[in-house]
Amino acid sequence: MLFKPVHSQRLYRQIADQILGLFDQGHIKAGDRLPSERALAEQLGVSRSSVREALIALEMEGRVEVGVGVGIFVRASRPTSATVLAGSGDRPVADPLGPFDILRTRCLIEGEAAALAAQNANAAQIAVIELAYQRLADDWARGHFNHQNDRDFHLAITDASGNGALTFVAKALWDQQIFHPLFDRFEQLFVAPGRRQENLAEHEAITKAIAARDPKRARASLVRHLTNAEKVRLQLLKRDKDPSQSQSKSKLSPGSQAGPATHL
Repeated sequence: MLFKPVHSQRLYRQIADQILGLFDQGHIKAGDRLPSERALAEQLGVSRSSVREALIALEMEGRVEVGVGVGIFVRASRPTSATVLAGSGDRPVADPLGPFDILRTRCLIEGEAAALAAQNANAAQIAVIELAYQRLADDWARGHFNHQNDRDFHLAITDASGNGALTFVAKALWDQQIFHPLFDRFEQLFVAPGRRQENLAEHEAITKAIAARDPKRARASLVRHLTNAEKVRLQLLKRDKDPSQSQSKSKLSPGSQAGPATHL
């Protein structure tokens, strides 16, 4: 007896696949303009952030084209492989977590890790965190952002927490984030010069709070850092390309097909 694998798809992937399904069924054609982000969210019964993630996934796969101030248009091209590859091109990501889900979970995990690090870290571990921060500062001074140094900084904090399980989970989340097929697209939008300075100041605040042995401030500083990262991404990805909101209703089904609504 043959069984087919059972997959639990992420919400944004379900939305993207539903749009592709309408294309394959002939309900929408190459060159058609999709409803606005707001309209899609309402018709699907999901949050706008989930719709944004789905549209970015489709854009990365070459299935839609986003025209600033014009709209979101369906393209005829199809992906060359069923396997979605990471932006680096050398590591596959099977059914990746949604990028905003990763950020929010990191906020929970790393916030507590920072508080524990402020309580438990020894002098050598704090020195490692301070060195990781200095490497980030040097990167920004050269106008360059090294994702590995950022990862090293955050994982140095979880290592210093004294809880190996937190480190294990944090590493897994970072792997999901760095090798996510949408990661490069997010970072291209994210690293505006003004945000770079804010980002560095947030890392400095985290470092100083841990060195000062202040768990409450360490937790708050790290949570603020990741919350700001999410907010900036949402602002930069905000796409409401159809100001008139006058498009005819699409054939997209409500949220019962795409899953329950998520909330920011």
